[in-house]
Amino acid sequence: MNIKRIKLALLIAATASPVFASEEDTARQINAANTLVREGDFDNAIAEYQSATAASGDLKYRLDYNLGVAQYRKGEIAAAKEQFMQASASSDTPLAAAARYNLGNCFYADAVASAEQDKPAAIEALTQAIDHYRGSLSGDPNHTDARANIELAGQLLKKLQEEQQQQEQQQPQQEQQQDEQQQDKQEQDKQDQQQQDEQQQDQQEQDKQDQQQQDQQQKQEQSKQEQQDQQQQGQQDKQDQQQQDQQKNEGQPSEQDQSKQDQKGQQSEQEQADAEQQSQEDQASDGKPSKQEHAKPNESASDDAKPSEDATLGEENEEEAEQQEIPSGDLKPVGELDENQKPTGSVAMEDLNAEETPMSKEEALKMLQAVRDRDMLRRLRAEQIERRRHVPTDRDW
Repeated sequence: MNIKRIKLALLIAATASPVFASEEDTARQINAANTLVREGDFDNAIAEYQSATAASGDLKYRLDYNLGVAQYRKGEIAAAKEQFMQASASSDTPLAAAARYNLGNCFYADAVASAEQDKPAAIEALTQAIDHYRGSLSGDPNHTDARANIELAGQLLKKLQEEQQQQEQQQPQQEQQQDEQQQDKQEQDKQDQQQQDEQQQDQQEQDKQDQQQQDQQQKQEQSKQEQQDQQQQGQQDKQDQQQQDQQKNEGQPSEQDQSKQDQKGQQSEQEQADAEQQSQEDQASDGKPSKQEHAKPNESASDDAKPSEDATLGEENEEEAEQQEIPSGDLKPVGELDENQKPTGSVAMEDLNAEETPMSKEEALKMLQAVRDRDMLRRLRAEQIERRRHVPTDRDW
């Protein structure tokens, strides 16, 4: 924006009127400060003006006017505006007209500074500037600079008003464009959101299908594994059945043979008990312990007493076996007697220092054979009881 410069007529008011003796120092300070302003030393000039505080009347208005001029030239527009406003109230018409003219210049400078950023504020400042220029002409009709500045301020005011009006007309269009852009952005965001939702839904559906496939594969593998387990179990059961059939075909001991084996075992135990009792009676009658003899059971009876591993018994043999007890009894070394079988009365006591008669080889073999027979009978009895508890059943394949 090209702005024409206004004509500045910042005149320094001299103290030409007579002053009293008390005001001579103040007048002298004002004149010294005016000299500094002409030389361009605005800082010292402002300090000199401000130190002259004893001024009054017209001298005070001249002091305010000159201080405003120094501040304006230094660039302190706001401070200068206050000083010119005070000086415009002077009864000196030329001085008041000059102060109003300079006030117009201050407002014009404010309008130029804010024209680009704040057009309404600039228009208001130009309006006040024109008013002060006209006020200056009312006091001094021959002030040509005031007339020229009124014309310049009017042109700038008209230009700013046109720009403001154009801006106001364009503002709805700009707002409409902004609204359209915002709607387009919202629509685009909505489409993007829909697209994201669709992608997310497709991903969820794909994950669901993958999970179903995994579950189906696991079920198939599990079913296959169960079939394999069933086949293996069937083969195992078939093998067991074949073994059972083979064992049955090989032959099982009859109930009569089993009864004979039980009777032979009981007879062998009874013979062993009789041998022990006979030995104890011989010791009691002779008064001296003798070697214990054991009858050697029949070897054929021992072999017959061992049934087949796959033999089974009927319900009657099971009841008889439960009623019968396994033969019991402890083997005692030679010379040891029970408490109730020890000799009493006038039987002579055995000499503990006497040498014990050594056992013959035949007696040792008999004793060893008796121990083996008893252990074998107990083992056979335990096996028979265990077989009675297990009843094989036929399976339908």
